[in-house]
Amino acid sequence: QVYLDENVLAEGKEYFAIGSVTPSPSHNLVAYTVDYTGDGTFELHIKNMQSAQEKEKEEEFDDEGQSGNVGAAIVWGADDTTIYYVRLDNKRRPYQVRKRSQSMGSTRQDVMLYEELDENYRVSVAKSADGKYLFIRVSSDATSEVHYLDLTAPEPELECIADRREKVLYEVEHRDGEWLITTNYSGRTGKDGSNIPTTNMRLMRCRAIPDSAGHWLDMRDGLYKVMFDGSEQRTLYQVQPFWRHAVVAGKEDGLARVWVIRFGEEECNLDIIDFTRLDFTEPTYDVRLSTNRDYAATEILLKFELRNANSPSQIVLIDMDDPDDIGSRQVLKNSRSEDKEGTNALTPALGAIPQFQCPVKPSLPAENDKPGNFDEYIEDDAAKLSNATTFFSEFRSKGYDGFRESFQDAKANVYDYVVNYFVPPLRNGGTIYESACGMAANLLMTLEILAENYVADVEVYGNDYVNASVDLANQLLSQTLPAGMHLGKICQADSTNLSHVPSDSFDVVFTGYIDPIIDPLNLAAADDDIHSGWELSKKRCRSTNETDVVLARKEQAEQERWFARWVTEMVRIAKHGGVIVIEEVARPLCELPRDWGGVSQDWWADAVSTYNWDINVSSIRFDSAPRNPDYDGIRYNVAMKKTGVAK
Repeated sequence: QVYLDENVLAEGKEYFAIGSVTPSPSHNLVAYTVDYTGDGTFELHIKNMQSAQEKEKEEEFDDEGQSGNVGAAIVWGADDTTIYYVRLDNKRRPYQVRKRSQSMGSTRQDVMLYEELDENYRVSVAKSADGKYLFIRVSSDATSEVHYLDLTAPEPELECIADRREKVLYEVEHRDGEWLITTNYSGRTGKDGSNIPTTNMRLMRCRAIPDSAGHWLDMRDGLYKVMFDGSEQRTLYQVQPFWRHAVVAGKEDGLARVWVIRFGEEECNLDIIDFTRLDFTEPTYDVRLSTNRDYAATEILLKFELRNANSPSQIVLIDMDDPDDIGSRQVLKNSRSEDKEGTNALTPALGAIPQFQCPVKPSLPAENDKPGNFDEYIEDDAAKLSNATTFFSEFRSKGYDGFRESFQDAKANVYDYVVNYFVPPLRNGGTIYESACGMAANLLMTLEILAENYVADVEVYGNDYVNASVDLANQLLSQTLPAGMHLGKICQADSTNLSHVPSDSFDVVFTGYIDPIIDPLNLAAADDDIHSGWELSKKRCRSTNETDVVLARKEQAEQERWFARWVTEMVRIAKHGGVIVIEEVARPLCELPRDWGGVSQDWWADAVSTYNWDINVSSIRFDSAPRNPDYDGIRYNVAMKKTGVAK
């Protein structure tokens, strides 16, 4: 059955992106959210599948006079009469959960179930795998709490699983009367009384009761060994419960891993019979959970990929009662073949994954490759590579890529920006590319924020000009990539020449900074370093000499041409309807000589026509650059959308 025809819905729209599509319990209705503006706010629609007519549209019943101010996620209640959704505030922060009820022949009721007034926190909604509970997760970048509603109770009340505790993150699932808890709670506190987070997430369990924090216990296998203790040895990303099993995705021995937990067969049997790590014959691979909606299933769907650009992605079906039996595993789908027959037809088709090879090295030196320009990056990243163990254990608490801010502080600064501009186009998975990614710290924090907002199944790509940075980026991402993210390729390449990357490939293309050309006309002496050239250019900006004024204008024109070459490649490799983001844009040198030089905000609209970019000018948005307080009010971020429909 076809729930929605996206081509029909997108007809006549400059921008179109589906947030989520959710059938009702009876499958007679389907609720979906859709973004027609590209600003990350959605309209909520409910369609009657029997009559194929729209039943409701958000602006028709909005009691606050706001239009389309809804988040992407929606959850049905126990039947077709109730739906839960999220409201956004005027800063597009998810802050309310609302319940809509309408029985046959009755007046619709729309009430607020939860409201979060602290602007550091965002709310989200989800349903437990067994369909019994509605979960409302309230989270900042360091702290979270989860509220729940029993959907089977006649008059349920919202209760809290564990009140928020400073620097304690946790997520919850339900199975057979128990909470399954993924958390960084260590039981140790710092001088300020806050939790000292575990290195990785722990897996804990307790009875499904409110205010349960004091009852959390480590989940242990049949030999009473702790399964996931939060240490470095074993990483925990995701837990999915089933009627007689639970499946855990994580990492061990440098490889993505999946474990199957088998419980007793009797009803309400919480004893663990078996704890098995799935092994594969291939030496290097990636594996993760695919979509599994049947709570009663005894088979699990996994997405499996060899670390080989020429190997297709596969959807593999595995018997959870006998997970070690490699011979019984079935391949149901791969990225280059049609479906084979198999169970669980609810698995979605895989999106196209960009296929390309990294160039051996940049074919020609980049225009901004001048004496001293990259020395700091080369030396710094080479030093980190030589002492990688120390670097990987400390990078979150120290400054990175020449910035004074630590990774964690920078992540907190950019959190809302990423939620507003990156989450909507990747809500249903997709592809992301960072141009000039450096050591990939900015890319990693972006991916972590996406994962914390329940974005998964994202393929990750990028490039940098400095070879040491590329090596460091690949190592960093291979060890720290969040659940649901898959590392494609980080290549050494000049960002103004990405000819090895196919056009129309990525849902989001961004760069953390366009490194400008210092001394664009090469007027400094050949052996001068970049600081000397920069000082000479600033001197011409201050000069009233006619020759200097003309040269300053020509230098700015060359800078703008350089920016245009960089952005042209970003626009080319973005999908139609995709989002392009340029962060930390410096202003023209003569306008702000304390920075390295860049372009004005007025330049962007003119550049669209000058360079024939496939960009909708009305989609261009400017924001302050929040990552580094040193540049507050000096640099800015720009976001825009490629013309066409996002698919």
